[in-house]
Amino acid sequence: MKLPKLTIKDGKDAREKRRALGCNQSEFWSTISVTQSGGSRYEKGRALPEILQLLLNITYGTKQEASQIVEHLRSRASVASDEGQIRRLMKTKRLLPASSE
Repeated sequence: MKLPKLTIKDGKDAREKRRALGCNQSEFWSTISVTQSGGSRYEKGRALPEILQLLLNITYGTKQEASQIVEHLRSRASVASDEGQIRRLMKTKRLLPASSE
């Protein structure tokens, strides 16, 4: 599943959303465990890590957006789990060298 388009992609988007909600920085950022000073730095232009983009969109986006993001993350986890199981099986059957990770 493809990641849906995120409405909050950077600090500027986060600031606009925060202001639209009428929140101060502490209220807005603390919901995703970011300090006020950290949130302020993102709003001033520091790069917003992907994980925080996802958390902000899950927290402040629509229910549909949040569901799509969570479904995307679950599908990625499922693929990673499947790949890990295949690697373990191949090692057990000696199809892969023991040192390949």
